[in-house]
This record gives sequence, C-alpha cells and structure tokens, in this order.
Amino acid sequence: MRQRAFIRPIALTAILSCAALLIATVGRSRSILLAAATPTKTAHTPVGKSAGNAIEIQLDVPAFSSDPTFSVNASAHGHTSIVEMKLYLDGVLSARSGWSELSTEVQADPGDHNLTLRAADSGGRTAEKSARVTVADPEPRSRVSRISFIVTR
Repeated sequence: MRQRAFIRPIALTAILSCAALLIATVGRSRSILLAAATPTKTAHTPVGKSAGNAIEIQLDVPAFSSDPTFSVNASAHGHTSIVEMKLYLDGVLSARSGWSELSTEVQADPGDHNLTLRAADSGGRTAEKSARVTVADPEPRSRVSRISFIVTR
C-alpha cells in the first residue's frame, strides 16, 4: 500500500510534465495559441515589413492639388481583419472608417499639408503611413472698381 501511494504522485508529476511539453511543442509547431506558446504583440507594427502579422497600408493622394478639395483613397490589410482607419490632416482627425477601406474628399487651405492614415486590426496591432500634399493658391481674381461720375454744373 505504501509503495502505491508513493508511485502515484511521481506518476502524476511525470504525466503532467509530458503533457506540458507536448502542449508547448504542438502549440509552437502548428501556431495554436496556447498558454505555453502565446506570441507577444508589439504596440506598433512597422509598415512594409514582410512579417505575417504586419499591417500594410496603401494611401493614394495627389502630391499637388490645384483645387482646395481633393480625393483620398486608402486601404489596409493584415494578418487579422482591419477594424478601424483614421485619416488626419495636419494632426486633426479628418475622416474615419470601421473597415479596411476609406474613400473621402478632404478640403485644405493653400499650402503644404501632412496626411496621416492610422489603421488598427482586430489583434490590437496598429500601423500608420503619411503623405505630403501641396494645395495651390487660387488664381487671383481681378477686382473691378466701379467709379461713378456725377456731372454737376
């Protein structure tokens, strides 16, 4: 009886150790998210890396616009679904989308401007991409002055 009581804890420890090793090995080799093999996430994933969990952003904006209103088209994709995209004009939120595409018209004063698109996926990863846009000064309009002559005698 005493031997059986002593063997049980040793056998249980051996079984649990083997199970933990098996779970860790299977989890890493098949990318199953288990406690022993959960990958760590970084707050900001750089754009353009070839890693499987990076967010890639496509931002289409004109480099030069002769009109103060111009089109912005953007898309993003990553390892998991994109849940939010935000477009900033000179640091001020200009447009947002709850999915992987954004198409909008932006209005800006004449001069150089910075557009920044930030995307986030369902895994908590974020990325951003920026572009510069120059809006031209409108053509000066000639001013017509009206001069009235009053004839007096």
